[in-house]
Amino acid sequence: MADTNTNYLTKVEMDWEEIDRKVKLHRKKQLRRLAIIAACCVAGFAALYIGSQLKTYNKYKVINSVERTDTDAARFMLLDGKLLKYSNDGAFYTTAGNELIWNQTFEMQKPIVATCEGYVAFADENEQEIYVLNTDGSQGIIDTNMQIQKIAVARQGTVAALMKNKDVNYIALYNKDGECLAEGALHMENSGYPMDITLTSDGKKLGVSVLDVNSGSTNTTVYFYNFDTAGQNEIDNIVNKCAYKDTVMAQLICTNENRIIGFADNGIYIYDGSPKPEEKKVIPVSAEIKSVFYDDSYFGIVTGDEKEKTRRITVYDMGGSEKMSENLDISYDRIYFLENHEICIQSSEQCEIFTLHGVKKFQSSFEGKKLQYVMSRNGVRNYLFLVEGETEQIRCRFFSSARK
Repeated sequence: MADTNTNYLTKVEMDWEEIDRKVKLHRKKQLRRLAIIAACCVAGFAALYIGSQLKTYNKYKVINSVERTDTDAARFMLLDGKLLKYSNDGAFYTTAGNELIWNQTFEMQKPIVATCEGYVAFADENEQEIYVLNTDGSQGIIDTNMQIQKIAVARQGTVAALMKNKDVNYIALYNKDGECLAEGALHMENSGYPMDITLTSDGKKLGVSVLDVNSGSTNTTVYFYNFDTAGQNEIDNIVNKCAYKDTVMAQLICTNENRIIGFADNGIYIYDGSPKPEEKKVIPVSAEIKSVFYDDSYFGIVTGDEKEKTRRITVYDMGGSEKMSENLDISYDRIYFLENHEICIQSSEQCEIFTLHGVKKFQSSFEGKKLQYVMSRNGVRNYLFLVEGETEQIRCRFFSSARK
């Protein structure tokens, strides 16, 4: 009988530690290879992006266009990412493709407009009514019973108004339903001439710049009101004031709930703090400030020297740190930030767009067209040009080397 117990198997000793070491080494090589590939891809995309940001485009291609019908007096601005168009006859809120969301009719000789996030307010200078709207449409009409000089609006529809009745100036705060929340008189013989007002986005703090006309020199006092708990025990809700000799502070803006920025003939003044705004920083400016523009992250000025016939644009972050400063080569009607924080300088015939790095990204003349407004789109080279009679979706195509 055959032997069926023959052993065909051989015992092999396995070095599991060596196998585990080799597996780990292989994985490390694979991960290193993937990391190198990923780094190359990132570097490539970064190089393409940086390269696109360092070019000056001077031509473009129209990808699509939509017809529009506007009056010659129409003005344009952004409201919560969509287009707000207004004139003496009313306001229209539309998509970028000119689809109507709402319209508000009114008759105004000299419209005053104020915006904050999704709210907008309109008033006619020296008249008595304020129209309050948001992205959903009309929210109310306020009757002030006095001549309106300036207005400001907060993100929930609260409106501040600087008004005049004979020789007395008044400051008043209203909710969107027209209820007067606070009111006080500014007697010129005691307080001077009010130059500007601004309201914080929460509607609780108000800044008023007042020029002293009685001292024989140009002195300015900035008053800070708090209509919340902190101001209830203060006279006229005034929680702080800052006085400046030989200074004219003609403009105030609010950038958030706590920060107010003043623009004077000798510099920029940044006030911060809650519940009592205080001076935090002064940026000296020797040349005359011609224009002020801002968005939710940056503010900028255009300064001019009449003797040298030069103009310069300078942009700061909200803390007052300088981000860019460049000379301007064209005459302009408007200067403003686009949604991507680029700076658009435009007239009806010319347009320049700067990046925050100081690179002139786009420069072109508009012959035979009247440029009315510019909007940024997704993509480095994509914009909307609102020209007379139509909205053009464009893509920048041709360029020359950037000049600084």
